[in-house]
Amino acid sequence: MFEISQEDRDLLRQNGGVCLRSAVALDWIDQLRDGVEEALANPSQFSKTKTRPNEMGRFVKETFVSTIRPSFQQVVVESNIAAIAATFMGRPQVRFVYDTWLAKYPGTARRTYWHQDHGIDGQCLIVWLPLDPVPKGSGVELLRGTHRHGACYYRGRFADVIEQAASSGQIDMNDSGGRRLLPMSEIEDNLDDYEIMSWEMEPGDCLVLDCYVVHGGGGNFGTSPIRRYSSRWMEPEARMTPHGAAIGDHVVAENVNVPLRRVDGINFDGDAYPLLPVQTEARRTDHKLAGS
Repeated sequence: MFEISQEDRDLLRQNGGVCLRSAVALDWIDQLRDGVEEALANPSQFSKTKTRPNEMGRFVKETFVSTIRPSFQQVVVESNIAAIAATFMGRPQVRFVYDTWLAKYPGTARRTYWHQDHGIDGQCLIVWLPLDPVPKGSGVELLRGTHRHGACYYRGRFADVIEQAASSGQIDMNDSGGRRLLPMSEIEDNLDDYEIMSWEMEPGDCLVLDCYVVHGGGGNFGTSPIRRYSSRWMEPEARMTPHGAAIGDHVVAENVNVPLRRVDGINFDGDAYPLLPVQTEARRTDHKLAGS
């Protein structure tokens, strides 16, 4: 059993992220590594190469992994990741949202851009696992305290979507899920005003982030690949925000098979968003996520 201290809870609340050492059994890490390699060999419709043809290195990711790959689904349902998220939220169960793996190979300069994982009205956490040793500066970096800004910072990719939704009255730029909507440039143009936090990490460690903390990631200037896996978790009664629904409509229009909720103000429920850990006397191993 892995115990989470009051100090861990305080650090997450104050900083927006906390690093837990030796929190996840290495058997699960091995399974995730094998799953990433299988996914690299057999890309899905949700796989993306982030590096451009003229760039050095290689940066690959895949999202909604558990809906299509049973080995990842087993980790979501049976490992202690859900219990870690539930403990930080003070709940017996939390609702699974979706998961992602990514791999950055040596020589990859491309960063993971600064962003929040927003669009959910309610408490939401990310549990991030390194599958390889991660030098400081090559893993997740967060801007300390930005989860307490009361803002959703949107990137240029979704600027037109959000601004059109605002002009049509679908969303209120001053209040979407209780937060203001602001362009990410408000942060990126003022990085010197923030403390950047990062950690050197080993497989078995995990990073727990508030979904509203602004975070990103460095490149890989080492000699070995850096693979990582993240999952998103929310409180059981969480709902989609109006701007999250607008973004969801846009994403689904680009790829009709994306398993993404698109209606604001309605609870997440059903097989696509299970409550975990499974609360039964006998451990269930037959739980299935939608799409699997």
